[in-house]
Amino acid sequence: MTNALTNDADILDEQELEALEQHYKEREQEHEKERHNVKARLSGHTFLKRCHLPMYWLARLREMHVGDTFIMASLRHHYDEMDFEGVAEIYAQKESKGVYKLHSNWTLLSKPSRPHRFSELTFKIEKGGIIAFTGKHSPENQHSFVLTSRYIQWLLKHVTAEDNQPYFDLGLPPFLSGVNVDKNSRTTRRFYPKGKHNEKGIHYLFHDEQMPKSMMECIVDYGIASGAINFS
Repeated sequence: MTNALTNDADILDEQELEALEQHYKEREQEHEKERHNVKARLSGHTFLKRCHLPMYWLARLREMHVGDTFIMASLRHHYDEMDFEGVAEIYAQKESKGVYKLHSNWTLLSKPSRPHRFSELTFKIEKGGIIAFTGKHSPENQHSFVLTSRYIQWLLKHVTAEDNQPYFDLGLPPFLSGVNVDKNSRTTRRFYPKGKHNEKGIHYLFHDEQMPKSMMECIVDYGIASGAINFS
């Protein structure tokens, strides 16, 4: 009798496992379908212009390989009183089958009227430089990305020469604007440090903490610093 019950339980477990696997496969298939389902189209140059970004970056996006991260800007500020690092970052990632993801994170404590802002967009680049937004696209997300990009471009125009100098010394564009990093966190282009006469240039290797942050990482960082998240 005991063996029969045990066998029935094993069959039930197997059936539950198969049902879960089937459910997971269906969700993955739906997600994959959604990644390619076009919700809106816009000229790539028009979109970049709205974001106040260089229009030639459309060509840079086309050059990306799967696993690359194209950093459009990465500004960070440490608030000593909270032991918190605020960020203002926009970047793109190249996924499989021609799909890209755009991310924007804003957690700088600039002013109360400018709250933390996050957005994530998926898109494909079609013929003629058309950006086809896919997945769970919404005009609100697109608008959020555009606003964050504009805020960042305004900040970049008002930084001091002293702020830019560390990047110039390394031969990098200020705040990594336009730096492409491969799946191994290595710059895909060579850079030429100031004062070092290396004709070949060098590829920089980024540490994990130097790469753009994910939305979840930004939320958790602020939650811990503000006391909203407490693990004790």
